[in-house]
Amino acid sequence: MKKKIGLLKPSARSDSNYRLYSSKDVQRIEKIASYREAGLSLESIADILDSNESESATVLEERLINLNKEISQLRQQQRVVEMLGHNSLIRTAKTMNKEQ
Repeated sequence: MKKKIGLLKPSARSDSNYRLYSSKDVQRIEKIASYREAGLSLESIADILDSNESESATVLEERLINLNKEISQLRQQQRVVEMLGHNSLIRTAKTMNKEQ
């Protein structure tokens, strides 16, 4: 999948046609992995890697805004489930908070 959108291209090929990656390529792979861990799409990662720092910050800020919205929606769902299960066996389940 990374090959289709050009996130990572090998620096060279061996005589046996194996992909060869430089230390700079490995650093790029590590950045890609970190951005994926942050929940960014491969397309967003490509935008970040191919843009300047200001544009990268915009993509990351948009991700943070979306994460905050998702967290808010999940907390609302959590409250509804707690309310619905107030008199049931759900009382034994722990509610997640900011620290967890």
